Amino acid sequence: MIDIQRFTNTFSLAHHSYTDSVVKTNVKLKLKTMKKVMFAFAAMLGSVAFVNAQDASSSAVAPATEQAPQQEEKTKIKSEELPAPVKKALEMQDYRGWLIDAAYKVTATEQYEVHLKNGAETKIVKFDKDGKVVG
Repeated sequence: MIDIQRFTNTFSLAHHSYTDSVVKTNVKLKLKTMKKVMFAFAAMLGSVAFVNAQDASSSAVAPATEQAPQQEEKTKIKSEELPAPVKKALEMQDYRGWLIDAAYKVTATEQYEVHLKNGAETKIVKFDKDGKVVG
């Protein structure tokens, strides 16, 4: 009976250490898998944050460009009220055949905005007070 009991104890110890080994291996595999899942989740979260940051920056720029024309205060003037250097610039070769449709004085910048028309074509030219084309 001692031999059977000894055999049983030895077998149960061997079985117990084998079971522990299998459990430890399974835990290690589960940890590796969990690390991979967490890494993939972090990468996905980071890419979503990056895309949202790009969207936010592009939408933050758009209102600033839309507000720029509203800041210019223009006063409509007659073409005769344009300064002599602007009139002289309009007589140059580039503007031959073009008629002044409207003229505006931009009060904040001391510039003049001239709307020109040539048949069905139109264009807008901005001049400073010395008759030089601006922007």
